[in-house]
Amino acid sequence: MKLLMRNDSLRLRLTQTEVDRFAAAGVLEDAVGFGPTDDEGLVYRIRRDEGSTTLSADLLNNQIDIRIPAAEATEWTGTKKVAIEAQKDIGNGRTLNILIEKDFARLKPRRSDDVVDKFPNPRSES
Repeated sequence: MKLLMRNDSLRLRLTQTEVDRFAAAGVLEDAVGFGPTDDEGLVYRIRRDEGSTTLSADLLNNQIDIRIPAAEATEWTGTKKVAIEAQKDIGNGRTLNILIEKDFARLKPRRSDDVVDKFPNPRSES
């Protein structure tokens, strides 16, 4: 699961296997370590949430917790729907843009690209 952040934007990209694991378990988690102990890292997770009505994200204790409404999670994992997105008011006139998307293979792969387990690009000619 790739985590991309810039300004007030949070984006996650999931491979086919990750989407399948999320569909089955209702949660998917990954972490980036910054030191030898667990509290010196950043954990990020998405989870299907029966009680949520909109996609939302919170940060607490070095953990980014993204909740996806159950019906929306089921639709996204079970169809060709590419992404789930929402905006969250974070105060002071600012908005956090949240985007979760399926990771597609590039149309023109770079030598360093890992194309294994990516979704076929819908714009490919195959």
